[in-house]
Amino acid sequence: MNKMSFVEFKNEIVEKILDFLPESFNGSEVSLNVVTKPNDVSLTGLTIRKAGSRVAPTIYLEEYYSQIESGDNIGVVMRRIADVRMAHEIEDIDFESFFNYENCKDKILPRLYGYEMNNQLIEHRAYTRIGDFIVIYSVDLGPSDEGRMSVPVDNSILERWNISIEELHNVAVKNQHNVSKGTFMGMSQMMRKIMVPEILEDMDCEDDSLSEMLLPEEDEKMFVISNTRGINGASMILDEEFMNSVCDVVGDSFYILPSSIHEVLAVKDEELMDVMDMAAMVYEINRMQVSPEERLSDHVYRYTRDAGITRAA
Repeated sequence: MNKMSFVEFKNEIVEKILDFLPESFNGSEVSLNVVTKPNDVSLTGLTIRKAGSRVAPTIYLEEYYSQIESGDNIGVVMRRIADVRMAHEIEDIDFESFFNYENCKDKILPRLYGYEMNNQLIEHRAYTRIGDFIVIYSVDLGPSDEGRMSVPVDNSILERWNISIEELHNVAVKNQHNVSKGTFMGMSQMMRKIMVPEILEDMDCEDDSLSEMLLPEEDEKMFVISNTRGINGASMILDEEFMNSVCDVVGDSFYILPSSIHEVLAVKDEELMDVMDMAAMVYEINRMQVSPEERLSDHVYRYTRDAGITRAA
């Protein structure tokens, strides 16, 4: 039996997915569109919009096609897609209210991405370039089952709001400071938080004896910068007040390793640290452990209290 191609898979979904949904979806509009994600990753988005509704969740089909490639039946996969669609109803958005800047300005948040990897993403987005990075903006619509819902701020929205990109940036960074607090934690402390409870379940040892195996907090040389949500936390380096508090601990000059769009690592500036070795480590980790759409940069940066962030390697 010949394997179904991705084109054939997409066509089959569009033609038959409504057969797997209840009567409330009769008359729904089924459509496909290519969505540019961070780092110019293109995904095929399926939307099933009910009659009379202006919005619908986007379901990305690449993940489901991989299930076909693994041998799953097309009917089983369509049932999974239908279940996901039924589980993610979205209330209609009042677009007229959305186009009113005063209604949205307290919900605008920044996201930090690498400039080199996002040429397509920024074609129609409002953005600010800061060295190797770009800051794009979104309107936070609140929590959903899979995180948080948001609407990207593109050039047409910025024009409707009739504000400058500088004002947009300042408002977004201010909101981030007030809404999504920065987190700053030593690497050993992070390991204690994440790994120790799991290890204790599998090992017959005490918490104190296991903690002795980790680096004392006062000897920390590497720290994790993120936010309380753990999502798009790399943008906390835009918060000058927060970064000043980081400098108070790490020093007035330190290295930043771009772990992902969700977090970065702050590394104390010491003579034993080789910048090129750190750059090689960042590159390898990006290729081995970070998904393409979550990579921030392949470079190493220096942060100083006076000058902010600059590339080191």
